[in-house]
Amino acid sequence: MRPSLPTSLPDRGQPVIFTRRPQRMPPAGNLIRLDFPSHLDMLDVVQVLTDHAGQVGGLDEETIHWVGVAVRESVINAIKHGNGEDRNKRVTVEIRLEPRA
Repeated sequence: MRPSLPTSLPDRGQPVIFTRRPQRMPPAGNLIRLDFPSHLDMLDVVQVLTDHAGQVGGLDEETIHWVGVAVRESVINAIKHGNGEDRNKRVTVEIRLEPRA
């Protein structure tokens, strides 16, 4: 079973998890933010968040896949190289959904 997605900003502790899925594109400028301890265990949560945002945003499956690959690699780099895998440091992933022009 895949993990659920965050519904709101965490309080600097563990991430909060989604309990429902949006059915259509959110308003312009809608920001999704996930802030979490710098640990590789969070990669699956980031992947689910990225995939879900792509689906809500109307991206095709191939684009969702490649965006997910890029985000996952960026998070790995932030955790390993930027934060030296120090769990006391934080990583923030932000996704902004905008309608097409």
